[in-house]
Amino acid sequence: MIKVIHIISDHAFGGAGRYLLNILKYRNKEKFEVKVISHGKGQLYQKILDDSDAHACYLATNIKPTSFDLRLFVKLLVMLNKEKPDIVHAHGSLAGRLAAKLTGSKIVMTKHWTQRPINKRILKWTTSVLSDKTVAISNVVADSLRKSGVGGEAIEVIHNGVDVDFFENNDDSEVNSNFDCANHIKIGMVARIEIEKDHETYLRAAKKIIADNKNVRFFVIGKGTREKIIKEMAKELGIDHSIVFTGFVNNVKEVINKLDICVLTSTNEAFGLVLTEGMVLGKPIVATSLEAITEVVGEAGLYFTPRNSDMLAEKLQLLIDNEEMRKKLGGIGRERVVKLFNVKTMVHKLEEMYEEIM
Repeated sequence: MIKVIHIISDHAFGGAGRYLLNILKYRNKEKFEVKVISHGKGQLYQKILDDSDAHACYLATNIKPTSFDLRLFVKLLVMLNKEKPDIVHAHGSLAGRLAAKLTGSKIVMTKHWTQRPINKRILKWTTSVLSDKTVAISNVVADSLRKSGVGGEAIEVIHNGVDVDFFENNDDSEVNSNFDCANHIKIGMVARIEIEKDHETYLRAAKKIIADNKNVRFFVIGKGTREKIIKEMAKELGIDHSIVFTGFVNNVKEVINKLDICVLTSTNEAFGLVLTEGMVLGKPIVATSLEAITEVVGEAGLYFTPRNSDMLAEKLQLLIDNEEMRKKLGGIGRERVVKLFNVKTMVHKLEEMYEEIM
């Protein structure tokens, strides 16, 4: 039995949190003993308790989300010295990697984002010394690491995955009255309301579409620090009557399944997990032409230049007017996810890597 402890620095439930929950759900319980340590007691920690049978604990309630804090490091050092895991799998958490190094565990780090410009010597040290393997969730993430000086032998590309079994079990048991708008084309974006998701471009495109189409409704699905700003912008644009803000939703499958078109206006993405969730439900995609997004979506969507609301509106209108195209792109997307991005394949590859490291 190989003992693995996951350490995650996020408090909110985002892409890294979904990734971790999928690992916990599909782990091989006969080969791996798995525990989770969260930096904080936030939304993500609660999701782990609610949706997983893995043992989990948190370190602090009074420390903001951060990869390193001396107080967290000291606590992790004590915990890992007591637990003595074979492998520490870090999601962020520089504090966790340092503690794992000092207590003698093997170290895996999943890189959930493209590498930002940084001192190459520091990056080389934190990857080569503080990890036995760095998992890149896409080829774009791997390329960004190589360009920053990380040796290719230290990087393993294991694509992020979607829980195909969960999304195929499409029961629609929870009815959301926000989506009770018959005879409307429903366009939605599922994303944290943060600056890199660029909801402004989404709203500007929505204004252009709404002016010419009375049977279209737009949805903003998610919460974030800029929610108030985006709601005020919708009012200023005069489209708040046609924009539905759902807030955080527990059952993202039910929400996506009620949409006709899925949109993502991100200016920075490492993978775009929500796009695969739309694709596996047969929804056509309209998204920014970022390398990570085109790597995932392929021919299942239409693309526009980041921050170009005119181009986004043009692509949306094309799909609004063409139901056959919507169905075709949706079918291509579903086949692509089942073939390339099934979470069971992702977890299996991770566990093979664990065994190789040991």
